[in-house]
Amino acid sequence: MNSRSETRESQRRGVLVGLIVLSLLPLPFFVAWPNWSLPSTVWLYVAALAGYVGIVFLLWMYILGAKSVMGLYFDDLAPIRRIHKWLGTYGTVLLFVHPIAITLSYGYSLLTYSLLPRLDDSFERSVTWGRFALYALVIVWITSALLRSRMAFRPWKYMHYLAYLALPLALLHIPAIGSSYGRLDAPRVYFMSVLLLLVLVTILRLRHLFLLGRCTYLVRRQAEVSPGVWMLTLRPQGRRITPRSGQYVYLQWSLLGEEHPFSVLQVDETNGELTIAYKVSGAWTNKLASLEEESVVFVDGPYGTFLDRVSANEVAEPTVCIAAGIGITPFVEMLLRSTASNQWLFYANQRPETATFAKQLHRRLGDRYISIMSHADTPARANDERGRLTDETLTRYLGSDLQEHRFFICGNEDFMQSTREILTTLGVPTAHIRTEAFGW
Repeated sequence: MNSRSETRESQRRGVLVGLIVLSLLPLPFFVAWPNWSLPSTVWLYVAALAGYVGIVFLLWMYILGAKSVMGLYFDDLAPIRRIHKWLGTYGTVLLFVHPIAITLSYGYSLLTYSLLPRLDDSFERSVTWGRFALYALVIVWITSALLRSRMAFRPWKYMHYLAYLALPLALLHIPAIGSSYGRLDAPRVYFMSVLLLLVLVTILRLRHLFLLGRCTYLVRRQAEVSPGVWMLTLRPQGRRITPRSGQYVYLQWSLLGEEHPFSVLQVDETNGELTIAYKVSGAWTNKLASLEEESVVFVDGPYGTFLDRVSANEVAEPTVCIAAGIGITPFVEMLLRSTASNQWLFYANQRPETATFAKQLHRRLGDRYISIMSHADTPARANDERGRLTDETLTRYLGSDLQEHRFFICGNEDFMQSTREILTTLGVPTAHIRTEAFGW
């Protein structure tokens, strides 16, 4: 990202974190002060404070999870996703602390009181809304912390949405049972503010859910350009978007349907057509590959700042692009258009036939194009490596002093992580390493 946009994004994230902290500062004073000599009142104070802070964390998680809202203010959503994840993790922990502290205060059994629903009277019915919120968070925690590696993404994603259901359930149980809420004016004003904000963000999310604000495109053509890799060209209908090099968009073809992010391969500035390359790897991309010409596709974006600094020609140091498989997509237009002589590409694939756009890129970069094949059975030629990317491969072509190079990495998560570790071992500053990360 160029220096000005990088500074702007950093300042905006600072404002966001400041707002989160500011929203938490009044909470300790909204809860009735305990009698420190009575453990039951201390635990009640801890329970109330943990509950309020946990709810505010989940509210912010809900807000940051709405890319239709965050995209109005931020270009780079990946750091926002990390804050979103942090808030969800610790908000859940605090809301687990809440019932534990309540049972310690009242002297009840955690299992029989906090976990089992009771409908004896209006008070217990209100408590049960909180119990339902706890059930939802327990499911989210089990699927995210214990079962995530064993679950497919789609069912995990839908389970994850239960955290959003827990928020209104937790809010529902406060007015009837919150001791501080009943005695003090400030918690009631704060509660109504939180409720109003929740409703506002929900309206904005529903607007996005029903495709409002998206751009409508038609499928102009698509073709398989290498085994399992398709190239899709979309023609705008009315309003169009103009992504920068390295940015990505979300595609969706039906109301309430799933949306998936894809890096934009090419933008035709004359007619606004977008070209996207994607790998067929599941039911959703199989359906995408079957779309016929003139099919309607809804496009949301653009997002990301992955290659902004390179695109703005603000990097005088050598630029090294490292891609695996379809991870080549964000680099193609930038490398083919650039006239710079200090740009390198290390392109990892299993076999030559899966190296999409290899001929064009090799023709453009010459000896600065390094092919790395992990499963090829043909002899290696010049600038043609076998096996996997290693520190020795990088230093052999780039030299041993890599601290002035700028590295841009795109591929699957394991590839990006292992490459980052290699570069760190070679002494490359972390500020000189950027990895492509979709915002959601």
